[in-house]
Amino acid sequence: MTEPTNAAVRVHDASLAHAGSPSLVVRGVSFVAEPGAPITVLGPTGSGKSTLLDAIALQTPEDGGPELHGGSISVLGHDLRRLGTRARTRLLAFVGHAEQRGSEHLDGTVTVGDAVAAPIFDRDPRFDRGEAGIAVAGALDRVRLSLGVLDRHVFELSRGQRQRVSLARALVLDPRVLVVDDPISGLDPVVAPAVLSALRELGDSRALVAAVRTPRQARAIGGTSIVLHRGRIVGAGPIDDVLADPRHAFVAALARTEESAA
Repeated sequence: MTEPTNAAVRVHDASLAHAGSPSLVVRGVSFVAEPGAPITVLGPTGSGKSTLLDAIALQTPEDGGPELHGGSISVLGHDLRRLGTRARTRLLAFVGHAEQRGSEHLDGTVTVGDAVAAPIFDRDPRFDRGEAGIAVAGALDRVRLSLGVLDRHVFELSRGQRQRVSLARALVLDPRVLVVDDPISGLDPVVAPAVLSALRELGDSRALVAAVRTPRQARAIGGTSIVLHRGRIVGAGPIDDVLADPRHAFVAALARTEESAA
């Protein structure tokens, strides 16, 4: 793939391992994500999807994130190997991260409004509350949650609603890079398409990297799909092109699954 030097996210021949482990989880992966050109990542459990996304979201080994053992990853022009602690903290304001099972990491005792606003006040406790409220309302609207949930406590919500609160938190700072892992996990089938549609729209104005479970989800978001198997790319391109000409047994299995679901 072409790799412009000004790409919002540029991954070149990257190999990653879990912190403290010599065993590679991701091997020689390359791609570019930028506004209008989202990346969706598919693969079986253990293929390295979440590890890859954690690295792009600036998670460090000290946070339980992965170690870069080879190649390079740059985010908004910053090479992760050369990123110091203070520079990383500043850069995090421009990178939204909705983790896999992010709903499980929310504090159930706070209100939805406070949960979504937390990234704002973590960075600036004196930030204007009216401005923060506008940002929170906008983030909730993007994930198709009504303002009626603002004053409800997180523990009162369904799993799918909590998943959308986690996504709204990732959006509240209006990031230039959005990293989303399994975005519709636990969502009602009626709501899931709207959230995928919202991600497609968001990918027009910012770099989007999303780990998804199915070709149908990848198709709904659009852009380029990469298929991982045991940490290596075994398919890359528009998802329908990848499935039409499978070069690996796992991709062929995905294509058969699509055919049987049709």
